[in-house]
Amino acid sequence: MSDRPSRNWLPWLLGVAALAAVVVAATHLAEERAFVDLLRNVEPRWLAVAVALQAATYLAQATTWLVVLHRADARVPFGYACALSLQKLFVDQALPSLGFSGTLAVARSLQLRGAARPAVTAAVAVDIGCYFAAYVACLGVALTVLVAGGHANS
Repeated sequence: MSDRPSRNWLPWLLGVAALAAVVVAATHLAEERAFVDLLRNVEPRWLAVAVALQAATYLAQATTWLVVLHRADARVPFGYACALSLQKLFVDQALPSLGFSGTLAVARSLQLRGAARPAVTAAVAVDIGCYFAAYVACLGVALTVLVAGGHANS
């Protein structure tokens, strides 16, 4: 009998979630049309370049983890690390928490794979440091392009 009251909220929660999904879909219909228009005008060569660069980000992240883990004598296969990189992206998108949810999922997966906790902590710390260094470098390039293009002044 004690199970019954705790289950009464589940249909309501599912109903609210379905309603929210309908509202979000309806409000983003204009974005969907713009996306379809964008797809109609896509240049396959540039799309291939974009896909390759995006894939390179996951390979770079996996390589960053592996370099640190191999220094700590933790052996993790490259394919597994690449899959973890994609897992991190999915978890970070599904559970927005400033990247903490994906990072925790990766750390847990690496520990389950046999990597020691200090090695995993170091790998995650180096990865985060590399992320912010790349972010700052890209910001510098963007500001340089703005100034060089006459869209901003120094």
